[in-house]
Amino acid sequence: MSVQKTLKDVIKEEYKKCLVDPMYFMKKYVKIQHQTRGIIPFELYPFQEETLEDFIDHDRNIVLKSRQMGISTLVSAYGLWTMIFNPGKNVLILSTVQNTSKEIVSKIRLANNNLPSWLKVPTVEDNRLSLKFKNESRVLAASSAADSARGFSAYLLVMDECAFIENAEEVWTSAQQTMATGGRAILLSTPNGVGNFFHQMWQKGEANESEFIAVFVPWYWQEEYVLPLPEGFLMTIEEERLSEQYNLSPEQIMWRRNKIVEFSVNGADGERSFMQEY
Repeated sequence: MSVQKTLKDVIKEEYKKCLVDPMYFMKKYVKIQHQTRGIIPFELYPFQEETLEDFIDHDRNIVLKSRQMGISTLVSAYGLWTMIFNPGKNVLILSTVQNTSKEIVSKIRLANNNLPSWLKVPTVEDNRLSLKFKNESRVLAASSAADSARGFSAYLLVMDECAFIENAEEVWTSAQQTMATGGRAILLSTPNGVGNFFHQMWQKGEANESEFIAVFVPWYWQEEYVLPLPEGFLMTIEEERLSEQYNLSPEQIMWRRNKIVEFSVNGADGERSFMQEY
């Protein structure tokens, strides 16, 4: 004869599943703000799942990404998981300006507020740049100024749009001093030319010459980046080359072409801008 589980038993089992598996936690319970659909469940794309696995398996990750790939949202959900299931562990978000880094704090706040009551952690401090839970975990958004996080001990350090941070090497060196023993770091950015700190660190990670794992998230992994083909659509020689090299569909090529046109305003080099952003 089977024993019927009580609600308390079910909640206990679910909590354990979330504790040991960040991906289960995100897929089952995390909600995000969608641009057009409002607050929706966080349905991870395959590339987001692979990136999350890198976050879980490695202490140091450097992510070269295209715009609007949901990586900041993924980092936010991972930060929330860290705070809930690791009492007293802090998350530090650094970016060029506070307004950029506070977006991750906002996403963490929204996701926590929309968790079921048995999973949601009460907050004891809540403002634009910081969120502190009753379990003593905290997330802080700060600018990349060298002393902006002085005295803050971080378990998870995130440098957002790292390629655009001036004196990023100095900021990284200083930020490491805030990291607790056994802490983790995620450097993420869209590209910003060559030779800067982020680019150098990315190259070293890609060549297995540093402690960082290089994670590449290109635009064509995003399933939504497609457009219907107009009548008589033909690819240019360059588009045919890209299609063959990266296995791009005609609909993806059309999306790319349209974006380049959007970027080509007031005499701007649309193709160069596309490469910069995507």
